[in-house]
Amino acid sequence: MRPVALPPTGLLLGGTFLPKDFAERLEHFKEASGLTWDAMAACMGVDPRQLRRWRHGTRPSGDGLFALLTLASQFPGGVHILLGVSVLPPEPHLLEALADGAGIGVAFLSNSASPQELGEEE
Repeated sequence: MRPVALPPTGLLLGGTFLPKDFAERLEHFKEASGLTWDAMAACMGVDPRQLRRWRHGTRPSGDGLFALLTLASQFPGGVHILLGVSVLPPEPHLLEALADGAGIGVAFLSNSASPQELGEEE
């Protein structure tokens, strides 16, 4: 059986993705973006009632979450406001490793580790 390369523990998200105060963060993002609720909904291609549900505690998922994060990425600090995490472009060596098919777990490991050292085939 081939060993499985696990990602670094800092990349493991745990059981939940959205912060507990997500509804409040959504309000802050709306204010920071300068958009109205209707304009936000139009930008994301969702019904304005969906945004109202999110503001009252329903957690977005699937296409709605993707659309919201895509919109937030268009505003400086938008993703940070919504999620409380900074989003930085990946280091060039990580992109190269992923493009070479190394996989996320291998890509984030040191450049000096060879596939043999990681228990993987070349």
